[in-house]
Amino acid sequence: MTQPASTSTPVSIITPANVDLTPTLESTSTPTQTATKLPAAGLSQEGPWLLLNTEQGLWAANPDGTGGTLFSTGPVLIPGKLQNAVSSIGGHIAFLTYSGTPDGYFNYHGLKINILTMPQFQSFLSIPLTSPETEPSADNPSDIIRAMVEYTSFAWSPEGKRLAYIGAREGPSTDLYEYPLDGGGAALRLTDGPDQAYDPKWSPDGTWIVHTAAAGFGTGAGIVVTGFYAARADGGGVISLYDIPKYSGGEDAVGWLNNHTLVTRSWFITCGPSNLRLTDLSQEKSDVVFEGCLSSAAVAEGHGSVLFAQSSETERFDTHPQPGMYILTEADPRPRLVSNADIQEIIWSAGSGNYLARTSSGTLFEVSPTGDVRNLMDQIPQIPTVSPDGRHWAWAGSLMSNTPTGLWIGEYGRELHQITSEDVTNTNFLWAPDGQSIYFVGSTGSLFRAQMPDWIPTILAENLKAGGSGWPLAWVAG
Repeated sequence: MTQPASTSTPVSIITPANVDLTPTLESTSTPTQTATKLPAAGLSQEGPWLLLNTEQGLWAANPDGTGGTLFSTGPVLIPGKLQNAVSSIGGHIAFLTYSGTPDGYFNYHGLKINILTMPQFQSFLSIPLTSPETEPSADNPSDIIRAMVEYTSFAWSPEGKRLAYIGAREGPSTDLYEYPLDGGGAALRLTDGPDQAYDPKWSPDGTWIVHTAAAGFGTGAGIVVTGFYAARADGGGVISLYDIPKYSGGEDAVGWLNNHTLVTRSWFITCGPSNLRLTDLSQEKSDVVFEGCLSSAAVAEGHGSVLFAQSSETERFDTHPQPGMYILTEADPRPRLVSNADIQEIIWSAGSGNYLARTSSGTLFEVSPTGDVRNLMDQIPQIPTVSPDGRHWAWAGSLMSNTPTGLWIGEYGRELHQITSEDVTNTNFLWAPDGQSIYFVGSTGSLFRAQMPDWIPTILAENLKAGGSGWPLAWVAG
């Protein structure tokens, strides 16, 4: 992959017609709780605003549910979590749109990436992502389209003023582009290669954008990965991070140990995620720090550590098994065993300031960024989501085999209690930024809010059927 000559992509500005598809805002009652009525009001000018991806389009409201506005009509495409589409400041939202109906191979035609700014909604920036040469046909699945709709295809810079995205406007394949909001309406093409670029991720300081390249995406047995690259966001060039291991079916960026050290893992059909690796972009040096199958891994970005594990399910595929939970730090990048527990799932919990790790039997551990381990709870089906202030945590679904489905909340590290029997999934609820309330979407399309200390759910809006592939709620900062 080489650095292309400087090119610009023109951006058209479209002013959409006014639409009046605002869902019902008058509160009703939940199956078990009494709701209160909320007065109608417009969206605040300062934010934050609650954003929901629905089957009707994107919908936004104030935190109290007032001002509910459907500001795009028809379905939008946002690969991954909705929060990834939102900039850190300024109220900017990016999303994909398409024309017509996808054909039998899920080939989307007329793909565009759009950027708008809340709360005005007057101006849409619409950037075509394909050309006549790269538009999909109705006869074959298109890896070009798959690179943009099946995998993460855009990402906001840390400061929220630049958007990295994948497009196929020039050449026969997808490339990496960057659109600066203050750049005068031109997008910079950062890469030029024969294979499909996908999954862009920014370094914490906004200097680099890493991405993977593939010759094809296959049918479930792995991706035909051809390269892993880092492009300088200022257009100063592209480097190859390391040679792709033989038989790799995917290269995954787990996170950043610091501003210039990327944590990655490979994927092999034998056991899945494998071979934890540290790559220092500043020195163009890459080392495998754990060779073998992995059950899970997470990075405490901003704290300089990585926690990972090999479980009983993954060790049996390994030639030289090393079961257990390990930690490495920026100061000491050699993996250190911190527990022999059979860990299957690890996340970094920003709210608690610790890792949370769960065993195959449902025992939950808290692990500090330095490797101190504490037993939190037994018999939990998955890891709860901790509130931003670290005081509470929540879980959606059936807490145990003999309990009903619903949403469960409790003080962090303590027993969870059911607050509603609504059919909620673990991807359909969201904590408020201050941790004082929680929002969730039920299967019937109602949006609820529950506030501490009693956590009684109140309906904020109805007829909001969640769209997308999951995680349809997000906060937009003004």
